[in-house]
Amino acid sequence: MEFLRFLSSYRTDFWNTVFSAVTVFGEATVLVVPLVVLFLCVDKKTAYRAAFAFYYSSLLLNNIKLLMKVARPWIIDPSFEPVEGAKTSATGYSFPSGHSQAASSIYGSLAILIKKRWVTAVLTALTAAVAFSRLYLGVHTPADVVAGLLIGFISAVLFSVIKIDEKGSPALSVVLGILVAFSAANGFIAWRAGGEVASNTHDIMTISGSGLAVALAYFLETRYIRFDEKRGSWIYHAVKLFVGLGGTVAIRGALKAVLGTSAPMNFIRYFAAISWIMIVFPWIIKLNQNYVDKRAAKAEDCTAEEG
Repeated sequence: MEFLRFLSSYRTDFWNTVFSAVTVFGEATVLVVPLVVLFLCVDKKTAYRAAFAFYYSSLLLNNIKLLMKVARPWIIDPSFEPVEGAKTSATGYSFPSGHSQAASSIYGSLAILIKKRWVTAVLTALTAAVAFSRLYLGVHTPADVVAGLLIGFISAVLFSVIKIDEKGSPALSVVLGILVAFSAANGFIAWRAGGEVASNTHDIMTISGSGLAVALAYFLETRYIRFDEKRGSWIYHAVKLFVGLGGTVAIRGALKAVLGTSAPMNFIRYFAAISWIMIVFPWIIKLNQNYVDKRAAKAEDCTAEEG
C-alpha cells in the first residue's frame, strides 16, 4: 500500500487520463481484436496458441482469485482512493491482476511467435505499461501485478512450444474443457453462496463460457471446417472482420437484453459470442469458399468444352 500511496502523490489529470487509456489494452474486449484478426485473416495456428495461452492462464488466475479472496486496495485501506473511474475495470478480487495476466499472455505470445525485434519491443512496452497502469490507477498492489504477469508469461512460453495439431488433436481441447468445467462449477457454487463472494464470480463465469467455445472450436474447426484464413483480397478480409466482430457484439448485446448479466448468464452469453466467431462464422466462410471453387471449376469446364 505504501508504494500505491507513493504513486498517488504524483497523480495529475493528464497522467490519470493517459493511464486510464493505457489500461484498456489489458481488457479482454480489446485483446480479442488482434486474436480475431489473426484467426480470420492471417494465421490460425498463431491465433490458437495465443488463445490457449490466454484462456488457460485466465482460468487458473480466476480460480486463484476465488481461493485467495484478496480485497482491492481501497477496501483493505478505506482511506486510500483509486483514480476516479478506475473501479469500473477493477472487477473481481484483487490477487492476481487479470489485466496484467491478459496482457502478458496475449502480447507475450505474439512477441514470441512473430519473432521480430520491433514487434517484441512494442509488445513488451505495452505489457509493462498495462501492468504499471494498474498500480498508478490504484486498483492493484505490486504483488497482484507481478503474480499476474508471471502467470500470463509462463503460459505464453508454454504454448509457444506445445504442438498445435492442424487436425485438431483433442488433447488440448479436452484439458481446457476439464479446466472450464472445474472453473464453472467453482464459480457457480460461489455465486449460489451469495454475498460478497457472489459479486466476484462474473469474471470466472465469463472466461469459462468463452473458454469452452475455444476448446470446441479448436477441435471442430481444425478437423471438420478448415477454412482458409489467408484467402481473399483485403476488401474480403475487411468484410470478414466486420461481419465476424459485428456478429459477436450483436450476440452479446441481444443475449444481455434477454438473459441479463448474472454470472451464470455471462457463461451462456460469452459461449455464444465466441462460438459465433470461431465456429459458426468460419463454417459460413468455408461454405462460401467451396461455392466459389465450384463456380470456378464449372467455368473452367465450360471454357474447355468451348475450346
